[in-house]
Order: sequence, then C-alpha cells, then structure tokens
Amino acid sequence: MGYLNQLFEAMRAGNGNEVPEKILNDLISYTNTHFASEEKLMQAHGFPGKIAHTQEHREPTRQVMDIRHQLRNGGLGLSTRVSSFLKEWLSNHILGTDKAYGFFLYKKGVY
Repeated sequence: MGYLNQLFEAMRAGNGNEVPEKILNDLISYTNTHFASEEKLMQAHGFPGKIAHTQEHREPTRQVMDIRHQLRNGGLGLSTRVSSFLKEWLSNHILGTDKAYGFFLYKKGVY
C-alpha cells in the first residue's frame, strides 16, 4: 500500500503534517472500495466468517474518519498516528484476517 510510503516520505522531508488529509481521503476511498469488494466475494462464495469479517471492517473505517476529524480540528502528531494506524491495519487486518478469507477462496478455486 503506497499510503504508508507517502507518509514516511513526507515525514522524512519535514512535511508530515501537510500530507495526512490527502492520504486519509485516499485511504477512505480505498477502504470503501476494498471492503465492498471483499464483502461481495464473501457473500457470493458463502464465506462462513462473513458477518464477523464485515463487522471488523467497521473499526478501521471509524478510525480513519476519527483521525480525519482530528486533523481538521487541529490535532497534533497526526502523521505518527496515521502511520501507526496504517502499520497496524496492514499487519492485523490485511496480513491476518484477510489471509484466512483469502485461503477460503483459494480452497474454493476462486484465487
């Protein structure tokens, strides 16, 4: 995911506080598309953990909206918070929860 790299580059250049809103807007758009696509595939192929997985999608969406709200209201240190959020989401959801869902689809011959 390029969002984390964009943020790290901006932070390294001393511009970390100028980039997060664009990254957050891109991330909100990406998560909406990504989650809708996943949920459609889960429904179509009868993934047994669909309800729990769908509920798990709500928390990162809420967190991104909260971070964006804080950014718009003058929150400090958001570059670090956004960076931590992206790393946690990448390691926990994408490499954890999504892996189980991906394996289910793989076993069904979907991917």
